[in-house]
Amino acid sequence: DALHMLTSREWTRAIFVREPKDRILSAYLDKGIRKDSNYIKVHCCPGKGMCVERAQRSFMGFLEVISQCSDPHWLPQTYRMMGRYWQYINFVGHIENAEADTRRLLEEIGAWKYGRSGWGENGDEPIFATKGTVKHSTAAGDHLSEHYNRETEAAVRQLYSMDFNNPMFNFKDDLL
Repeated sequence: DALHMLTSREWTRAIFVREPKDRILSAYLDKGIRKDSNYIKVHCCPGKGMCVERAQRSFMGFLEVISQCSDPHWLPQTYRMMGRYWQYINFVGHIENAEADTRRLLEEIGAWKYGRSGWGENGDEPIFATKGTVKHSTAAGDHLSEHYNRETEAAVRQLYSMDFNNPMFNFKDDLL
């Protein structure tokens, strides 16, 4: 039953998380400036769409808009489940280390044979081996220095303090 699966040591309960600075910059590049303004308009500023211009003007403007807009693309990852269930998670992987963390997870549950091959363009690579990480369409990690400064980093640290402080996530406290 579900309670047994949730509490038994026989089961692995895994979650993969993404470093917040990279994650929110990716959301900005994808939902804030790359695509047309419909996503922000529909999800954050219904009606006349008055906040779209502010969200598109700058990364800081985007952070100000999303601080008032609840959306799964930028909610803290700590909110993915109710707090009382975090104690049952016994594997946390990081998107930035997807290849190694997926292998570690699959080895722990005896399923590495499913990740060892059959992936990649020719079907002869291990899962996520092509770049060692999950491919994100925005390549946000390559643009961190273009969009982060002391002000934006402080705003992200405040918006995602729950994620940075969640001991299960083990995010490094690196300044850019």
